[in-house]
Amino acid sequence: MMVVVAAALGVHAPAHAQGAAPAAAPAAPAAGAVDAAAARKLYLTRSCIACHGKDGKKAIQDYPELAGQRADYMVAQVEDILSGKRVGGPDASGNPRAKGMRGALIAPDGARRVTADEVKLISSWLASLEPVKPAAAPTPPAPDKLAAAEKMYVEKCEACHGPKGAAPQEGFPLIAGQKKAYIVAQMTDIKSKARANGQSEAMLPFVAELSDADIDLLATYISAQDPTSK
Repeated sequence: MMVVVAAALGVHAPAHAQGAAPAAAPAAPAAGAVDAAAARKLYLTRSCIACHGKDGKKAIQDYPELAGQRADYMVAQVEDILSGKRVGGPDASGNPRAKGMRGALIAPDGARRVTADEVKLISSWLASLEPVKPAAAPTPPAPDKLAAAEKMYVEKCEACHGPKGAAPQEGFPLIAGQKKAYIVAQMTDIKSKARANGQSEAMLPFVAELSDADIDLLATYISAQDPTSK
């Protein structure tokens, strides 16, 4: 997932077997709960905007949209990338997906260019922003394919990511409306074990059952869901 959502994705998490789903996690902080001006300045000066776009929207390539993402999830993923726990499969350049971000935030001598408190501030600000509404698919799936994708999502993802990927449990990412390319990349990385941080180990048995066609269909369904709908 990621995704880098992030990512930005894990992007998809296992159903909680036969038991009841855990209680929903607390909502993201309200916009007034963070110093938006300070957070936005850090977002610019720490180079986040280069890949994730203005205000965490319109990310380039297969980087994740971050606006509206859970703050706790973003903090955990950034820390895992900086520590080397989250690596990922090769991107378009042939390097591990996390290498660029880690290179921007870790100096050659190993010193961090962003503090833990700065990561928390940026994440809280991004979480307070309205998520990106999904664009209409150029070629919507046929009704039978859409029904199959929804069934697959309910069976494998809904318990942790919530209905239509818009109400994740604590520690899991918002995935509704996330970029399809990012969702595909994260599920593929978890399946291949290129990504092994966070909830990846728990997700692996479920993702391992998916074919490339299943992953593509599931990602099409998730990316079409509106994270702003109530």
